[in-house]
Amino acid sequence: MPKIGIGYDIHRLEAGRRLVLGGLDIPFSAGLFGHSDGDALVHAVMDALLGALGESDIGAHFPDTDPQYKGARSIGLLDEVVGLVRERGGEIANVDAVIVAEETESTWGSKSVGWRMDRPTSRCRIFAISWDSQA
Repeated sequence: MPKIGIGYDIHRLEAGRRLVLGGLDIPFSAGLFGHSDGDALVHAVMDALLGALGESDIGAHFPDTDPQYKGARSIGLLDEVVGLVRERGGEIANVDAVIVAEETESTWGSKSVGWRMDRPTSRCRIFAISWDSQA
């Protein structure tokens, strides 16, 4: 029986941090604040997968009070969540994700982010839009 989860995440930009989306370092003047690398795209995907399993969110699985997750690569945490899905007999068929950002740069093309997020046995589409493009 197919199961569906919905994930959502939001982080503020902070000067001097690296910007990581979908496991990729994106050249930009600021990065997303977070205990880990702040990869809001991967965090939302993990929450969707955990939700489909009926599990608690990523905060329960990877708490920001645990020093082992300080600066952690979120894409590695995603691998753990995908392992949990498989352990439970699940299969990831599709992932759709939308990035809504205050600012976008031409360097974060959706194709490049999509290729890094494309995990084995899954299909992933990433869309990037900015608030000012919606005005």
